[in-house]
Amino acid sequence: MAIKFRKGYQQKLATRTMSVFVVSVIIIYLIAGYLFYYINLNELDKDFGKKLIRVADAASEEITPYSVKLLSQASLSDADNNRLVKRLAPIMKSGDIENITILNIKQVTVFDLMRPEMAGVRNPNTYAYREEIEKAFKGTASYSPLYRGQDRHLYKSAFHPLTSEKGEVEFVIAVDANPQFLQLIDDILKWIAISGAASLCVTVFLSLLFANTVVKKVRKLEQVATQIKDGNFNVSIDSKGDDEIDQLAETFNHMIRSISKKIEHNARLAAIGEMSAGIAHEIRNPLGSIQIYMDILRKKLESNKSDSEICDRVSKEIEILNNFITEFLVFSRPPSLDLRKHPVHSLIDEVTSQLPISSERDRIEIIKEYTEEETIINIDRDQIKRALFNVFINSIQAMKGQGTITIQTGRFNGALEPFNEADGNGHEEDTNFFCIKIRDNGPGIDEKNIDKVFDPFFSTKNGGTGLGLSITQKIIKEHNGEIKIFSAASGTEIAIYLPV
Repeated sequence: MAIKFRKGYQQKLATRTMSVFVVSVIIIYLIAGYLFYYINLNELDKDFGKKLIRVADAASEEITPYSVKLLSQASLSDADNNRLVKRLAPIMKSGDIENITILNIKQVTVFDLMRPEMAGVRNPNTYAYREEIEKAFKGTASYSPLYRGQDRHLYKSAFHPLTSEKGEVEFVIAVDANPQFLQLIDDILKWIAISGAASLCVTVFLSLLFANTVVKKVRKLEQVATQIKDGNFNVSIDSKGDDEIDQLAETFNHMIRSISKKIEHNARLAAIGEMSAGIAHEIRNPLGSIQIYMDILRKKLESNKSDSEICDRVSKEIEILNNFITEFLVFSRPPSLDLRKHPVHSLIDEVTSQLPISSERDRIEIIKEYTEEETIINIDRDQIKRALFNVFINSIQAMKGQGTITIQTGRFNGALEPFNEADGNGHEEDTNFFCIKIRDNGPGIDEKNIDKVFDPFFSTKNGGTGLGLSITQKIIKEHNGEIKIFSAASGTEIAIYLPV
């Protein structure tokens, strides 16, 4: 099959490769960045909130029930306000706090450590902390989540209840975080985002660089493959690296060298075959003339028995030589198939009726185990006859005139085991194939020769051409079939599989 490359597939590969890298990196960065931000921000928010609550608790302990009673008045005197400032200022300083305020139930500021002028005014930030303030008025200290105000700065506060002498919550003390610390957190988050974006850009650049390198190497493979498709095997790919594509390129180079050697070898064999076929054809022509002259000479020498016998021997040798040349020409130049529908069993019966078995000299029994119905398959009748005839001749010669040949046909489901139980080999049969199995009970084939039986000119018989089974295999393969051989000391089986 010819190799066909679609136009522009390199660009598509490059685009796909780069897209996969870029999208993968962006997704990984977004997931990792989100997880890092969410997990660390929650932990930081929680720990910082606990710190603010501890500061608020310390501040609440500095406010006595009497001070709470004073806060209930319309306004604090300067002396009372200074006393609260004196008590709370050290806590604010030690806790690195921005401000401490006290709110009443209406969320109006009654005391502001850093901004005394805010007393009596509703705190503008309380709208963001309404839930936390209400929770503190119910007696539970709480802290707000990190909150970004309209000025884009971060804010965070903790709230602690202040109880009167009766144990009722009348006020809430609010502790505001240091904005410089919150700004530091904000800067860290921004730095993470910027560094992540920079890392993303670097990663994308490296990904594109890597993708471009991969595509270049693939393009080299494509260029070499195109030249091979055009019949040029004197090419190779530079594979100096040690990555997977370079290893693929080295394997590709090895494949090119191997194919090139096989092509050269096959070309030499083809040339030798053509030359040999020509020589055989030239030899065959005068053989016919020699045979005719020998027949004429035999008739003239009929009265001389010894001379007539010599003529018979010469004619027999000419016949052997002619048969060999015929087989050689069939092997080297197989004719094109003439495929037609034929009944298989009738064809086998025709072949067995023509076998050179003498009823007086030979004691060979042929057992036929056919499927119940005749099977019609598309074959070249003469070629299959030749193939079957060669198999039967080998069995007859192996049994030396005495034995049994068993023929079995059929289409089977599952594993099709050989007749010979001593042989462990089987063939997984496809129901789209029709099988003809021919088994003899001769001495079998030596294990060292079993892989050579289909090789041209290989024969263990004296005077054998070694082409019979080679021709048979070629005919079966031309029919898109298979031929298998199984052998042991109890006999040999040949299984022929023909497509139905």
